[in-house]
Amino acid sequence: MLVVALLATPQARARWLYVPTARFENALLVLDENLVVQSANRAFYRTFGVTPEASIGRTVYDLGNGQWDIPALRRLL
Repeated sequence: MLVVALLATPQARARWLYVPTARFENALLVLDENLVVQSANRAFYRTFGVTPEASIGRTVYDLGNGQWDIPALRRLL
């Protein structure tokens, strides 16, 4: 299971800083209002075989060399 947190406001991003993401057992991906990866937890990196360096600061659609650029995902997000 993948949990995506979309943080569209600076206030939401500020509150998110206090959430202990390492405790989430499921893969967790945190995006800003432009769908740029702000953070993810270890379960996400392990499940999808990516690193923070290859993920943070990139749009969700750029992850995995474009593997996430899926029309159905675009509609959902």
